[in-house]
Amino acid sequence: MRYKLFFLLAFLAKISFAQEVPAASERQAVVKPVTTAQEYQPKLIKNPNATDITVNGVVIDKRAVKYYPEGALREVSAEKARKINFIYLESYEPEPESFSALTESCKARIAATFDVGTYSQLRDMTERKRITVDLDGCRFDIYLFSHEEIINYQ
Repeated sequence: MRYKLFFLLAFLAKISFAQEVPAASERQAVVKPVTTAQEYQPKLIKNPNATDITVNGVVIDKRAVKYYPEGALREVSAEKARKINFIYLESYEPEPESFSALTESCKARIAATFDVGTYSQLRDMTERKRITVDLDGCRFDIYLFSHEEIINYQ
């Protein structure tokens, strides 16, 4: 567990230091646009026409499969397949008040189509993070599980 966490922190630190730093005179002119999860999604989706697949007796939902290149999940273990489903489909907790205000059609749409793949970059290392989601006009809040919770998932 500690090794995985250390490796993840070291990897993230390496990425952050590898980025170019503009000269002092250019820093004021550098403006990064804010990327929403919906704008970020097309970059993450590797298999837009994905379907459910069964690997070692575990069905991996198409909402998770779409984030992997076609054929990349054929050889994963049953344990890894369950973890993939957990990460994309279950690694959040709905905020009760915002969910109770949703219409039944919104709740059905969320159950059938929502995944947290595009929100993973917003996860905190050790704490759950509350975010607002707008799924085709259905606006609700969720608590994203922390990276630590995902690493410790059994």
